[in-house]
Amino acid sequence: IHGRCVCEHHTQGLNCERCEDFYHDLPWRPAEGSSTNACRRQCLAPAPAPCCARGLGVLRTGLGEWGGAVCDGCQHNTMGRRCHLCKPFYYRHPRSDIRAPTACAPCDCDPVGSLDGGACDGHTDVALGMIAGQCRCKENVAGPRCDRCRHGTYGLSHGDPQGCQLCRCDPRGTVAGSSPCDPISGDCYCKRFVAGRSCSQCVPEFWGLSYDVGGCRPC
Repeated sequence: IHGRCVCEHHTQGLNCERCEDFYHDLPWRPAEGSSTNACRRQCLAPAPAPCCARGLGVLRTGLGEWGGAVCDGCQHNTMGRRCHLCKPFYYRHPRSDIRAPTACAPCDCDPVGSLDGGACDGHTDVALGMIAGQCRCKENVAGPRCDRCRHGTYGLSHGDPQGCQLCRCDPRGTVAGSSPCDPISGDCYCKRFVAGRSCSQCVPEFWGLSYDVGGCRPC
């Protein structure tokens, strides 16, 4: 009579000679000294995420580590060979386990003012300057959501590669100490005796556009 082994480390079989289902990320190997060579779950998504056998023996470049099966049907907006990454337009929530339904949160970026149609940093990587959920604004756009024009620009537009246009205001006739123009219309903020969209002309009965407080002098 032969006894049946009590398997550990997610192995199975009469002699614990193979990995359990869903634990084929690494090929089965017998324990060696203090190393258990435990079978590892290939899908980090909630069990049982469907996995297929293709990809057995895939080498993880740079790590010298052999991978196993590839996950199919990743859940909760995850992706990747082990369902360990968030899909585009989602980011890894810092307080959620990757297996939790809330692991990948949707980006909250304005698609008009942000790069890549509203995609955000998918995860945090300090070395690369990435912060999970951070929006990447077009050159002339600002705000956590990339939803407003920078100081001195106007007209947030989806079709503008820079997001907003530069204000076209005559500095002589524009009020100092504020944004030179309206961030939506582009109309310049004129001094008391100055008129025109770009604040470049004196009102009737005034002349001599200059940097004076009033902008122009009475006739």
